[in-house]
Amino acid sequence: FVYHGLFNIPRILITDPRLIQEVLVSGAYNYTKAPRTRRVLGRILGGIGRDLIHLIIAYTRHLGRPIIQGDVHKYQRKMLNPAFSLRYIRDMVPTFFEPVLALRDLWKTEMIGEDSLEVDVLDGMSRATLDIIGLAVTGERGLNVRVSFLKIQTCPLYVSSRLRLRFPSRERRPRETLRAEQSLLGHLQPSSTPYEHTDDVDPSTVQPADGVKLANETGTDNLSKNLIKEARERKKEGNDGKDLLSSLVNEKNEETGEVMSDDDLKAQIMTFLAAGHETTSVSTTWCLYLLAQRPDIQAALRAEIAPLFSNLDRAALPTYDAINSLDLLNRVVKETLRLIPPVPLTTRVNLQDVVLGGYHIPKNTITFIAPAVTQRDERLWGADALEFNPDRWLEEPAKSISPYAYMPFLAGARQCIGNKFALMEMKVLVATMVTAFAFKEKEGWKVTKKQSITWRPHPGMRLVLERP
Repeated sequence: FVYHGLFNIPRILITDPRLIQEVLVSGAYNYTKAPRTRRVLGRILGGIGRDLIHLIIAYTRHLGRPIIQGDVHKYQRKMLNPAFSLRYIRDMVPTFFEPVLALRDLWKTEMIGEDSLEVDVLDGMSRATLDIIGLAVTGERGLNVRVSFLKIQTCPLYVSSRLRLRFPSRERRPRETLRAEQSLLGHLQPSSTPYEHTDDVDPSTVQPADGVKLANETGTDNLSKNLIKEARERKKEGNDGKDLLSSLVNEKNEETGEVMSDDDLKAQIMTFLAAGHETTSVSTTWCLYLLAQRPDIQAALRAEIAPLFSNLDRAALPTYDAINSLDLLNRVVKETLRLIPPVPLTTRVNLQDVVLGGYHIPKNTITFIAPAVTQRDERLWGADALEFNPDRWLEEPAKSISPYAYMPFLAGARQCIGNKFALMEMKVLVATMVTAFAFKEKEGWKVTKKQSITWRPHPGMRLVLERP
C-alpha cells in the first residue's frame, strides 16, 4: 500500500511475496538502498569512499558485506564468496566453540553454591559473538587484538562496535535534545534508521565525525591496518591462516588478477566486527527467551541435543554436519528467525520508473520491505502466526512457504552472504547453553522490542538460569 511521509513524500510498503521477489530478485539491480539509509550506514560503519557503504542483520546480518551499485557490487560479491564457502564454515566450527564454552564456564562458575543465577543474556551473547567474529576474521594470530569478553567494555573494538550501532550526532548536543529529535523523527515516518538512544555511550560525547574518524578515535582504524599488514606478510611467507582476512587477502579477480585493496579490506574488517556479532547475538537472545517461555519445547530440545553436547571434548567437537542433523534445533532456530527476524525492515529505491503490482511507480520512490510483517502474516502462516511453534515447519503452509515470505536474511543477489555462518554460530550457542542450563523467565521482567539496526530486547534480557 501507499502512504505519505514527511513533506507528503510517497512511500510504498510491500508484503506480497510475489512483489518482494520482483524487487529483490527480478529487479535487484534496478533498486538500491534509500539514500538516507546509505548515508547513515556509511557514517555508522565507516565506509571507505562515497560508493562503499556497508550494511549492518546479523545477521547477522552478518549482513557484513558492502552495499555497492551494479557491477562494483557484483565484483565485491564474487571476491567475498570463497570466504563464506561451505568448506570455510566447516573449518570454522571448532573456532565457534571456544568463546561459547568460555561463557558457559563463566556462568557455571558464578552458579557454584547457588540454586539459580540471574544473567543479562543479551550482554553475554554480545560478548561471545564478538569474540567469535574476532577469531573468524583474524584467526589465532589475531589474539593480541581479539576481544576477551571478560574485559570487553574497555576494548576499542567493543566501544567502536557499540557506537557504530547508534545514531551518530553531527554536532555536540545535550541528551534531552537528541531524545526530542529522535522522538520527533520516529513519529514522522517509519524508518529502519537506528535512532536509538543509548545510556552506556553518551551521544553528546560523539563528535560530528563519520565512521572513519570514529574508528580512528577508538583505535580500530590502526588495528585494521596492522591486521591487514600482518596478513599480507603471512601470505608472502606462504604461511596463510584459515581466518577470513587471510582468505580475502588471497582472493583475486579472475578477469583482472586484482586483489582487494587495503581500504576495501579495512572496510570489510570494520563491517564484520561491528555487524557480524549484532544480529546473531540478538537472535540468539530472543531464541533463549522464547524457550524460557516454553519449557516444554526447551526440554524436548535438550533431549535431542544432549547426546552431542552433554560431554563436549575440545579435542573432538561436534561437526558442521552433526549439528545440522539436529532436526528440532533447526526448527527452533528457524522459527525464532521467523517470529523475530534479525532485520525487521529494509528499504529500496527504484533507479528508474517501474511497474509494480500493476501500478506505475515513479523513479526514486522509497519502497519498504518488512520481514517482520510478511513473516507474521496470518494469511500466509495461519491463525497461529504470532505464536512460537517450531512444529509448524513439519506441515503446511510453512513446509512449502515461499522463500519471499520467509527471508530473515533477505533474498536475491543482495541477500546476506554470511547466512550459513550466522546460522551455525546461532546453533552452537543455543545448543551449548540449553544443554548446560535451564532458562526461565525472571518474574516481573518486562521486555519489549526496540529497533536499532536489529530488533533488540529493551531494556536488555534478564533470564534466570538453573541446572537442567
